[in-house]
Amino acid sequence: MQFFSVLCLTVLFVLPSAFLSSASAEPLYRIKGKTVTGVTLNPVKQSVFNQLKVNYYEAKLRFAKDQVLEAYYDKLAAKEGKTRLEVEKELLHVKKLNQEELKEFYNNNKENIPYPYFLVKDKLADYYKGFAKEDLREKVFKKARKSLNAKILLPKPVAGTIAIDTSLYAKKSSDKARHTLIKVGDYQCPYCKSAHKLLPGILEKLGKKVEFVYVDFFNPSSRGGKAVAEVAYCIRKHKSDSAYWAYHDHAYKNQMMMFSTSAGRRFAEETKNWDTKVEKCYTSKEGTKFVNASHEFAKDLGVTETPTFFLDGKKMKLPATEKLAVKKIRKLM
Repeated sequence: MQFFSVLCLTVLFVLPSAFLSSASAEPLYRIKGKTVTGVTLNPVKQSVFNQLKVNYYEAKLRFAKDQVLEAYYDKLAAKEGKTRLEVEKELLHVKKLNQEELKEFYNNNKENIPYPYFLVKDKLADYYKGFAKEDLREKVFKKARKSLNAKILLPKPVAGTIAIDTSLYAKKSSDKARHTLIKVGDYQCPYCKSAHKLLPGILEKLGKKVEFVYVDFFNPSSRGGKAVAEVAYCIRKHKSDSAYWAYHDHAYKNQMMMFSTSAGRRFAEETKNWDTKVEKCYTSKEGTKFVNASHEFAKDLGVTETPTFFLDGKKMKLPATEKLAVKKIRKLM
């Protein structure tokens, strides 16, 4: 289970149904007599448009599941002599955890929570309740589907493939690489840290045929994460790729210590990467320009949250276990 996704810069699109009601060949707008459709957009804008369709599909899927659940609640209500609301409350009831249980919950998941317990203890109950309720909802939906012989008929949109220029970004590659896996990440995002821990095993199992690329996409509210990304750029430019990746790994490992902009320099000193060239690059805002440009680059690709992954130009979600992630990537290659 993952927590605190709000820290990872998630944006929810709310779209009118008329905007995404048909295939991407639909007319979008006209300029000086020239009509532009989804399929005539440039590759990057196609990616953004495709993501809008995915977001709309997920909203419709949620609505369809709600209708199946309501029918299931009505069936149980009639059988048990209760109201629909009473049945729903009973089925989606989440046990309230006491302070001792909340502390255990924090200890079991603190790798995904980049703050000390005393700073987050008042929010843990709400986050636990929210995620536990979603888990229950999916379990109840499975029962409802079986009980009502229900089936969701919505066709799932196919993710578009786009050409992504990764020449400016940090990468691990080999002459045998035939595929490219891109991670768009934020050093201060706990989900990105969880993915970071999985990636070495995933890349090892995939072998030399996969090139790995890292693209910065900072959360505007996480000053520490942006500073770390800026110093990372300076290390890559003025030291070496190996020095960059050592710093990159150290930063994710010490994410809980990323409280302010001073983390960038501190991590560089701890990895013996802070010298006059790196310092000059950082203080001259050269790293800032690169990281800001990287952020805009990712936005143009339709990125709204971290981590976001692309495999050979196609956006994908990385499963939360190494085994499942390797299986999915091999299937898509």
